Amino acid sequence: MTPGNVDRYQLGIRHFNAREFYDAHEVWEDVWRESHGMEKRFLQGLIQAAVALHHHSTGNLVGACSLMERARRNLAGCPEEFGGIRLAELLETLGDVAGGGGARGECAWSSVDFGSGIVELRSTDSRWRLSPHESPYFFW
Repeated sequence: MTPGNVDRYQLGIRHFNAREFYDAHEVWEDVWRESHGMEKRFLQGLIQAAVALHHHSTGNLVGACSLMERARRNLAGCPEEFGGIRLAELLETLGDVAGGGGARGECAWSSVDFGSGIVELRSTDSRWRLSPHESPYFFW
């Protein structure tokens, strides 16, 4: 990533952790447009996850579940740690909240409160660490 894109990527993480999922997706789309290869697939997965969570917040559970399934597919194609995020753990959490890996189309999101910090990102790269006051809950 270019230095400007690294800054925007980090801003997307801040938005995501603040549960500003629509804003996270908007910022990451700008970075995604300039990316290639595995980085592009990774960003597409993060964008899809953010939009899925946004759909959930507006009550669109069908859209949320559909997008989360695609997000998980894209992120599963990336290394376990990518972009400073431990994707294996993120995928496990997303799978748990999306229905625990049930049959296609099953989704248990109607009972999930994403405001509680159940799904959050934190960069594992020391240059990108967010301070605790920026996001009180972190996903490792």
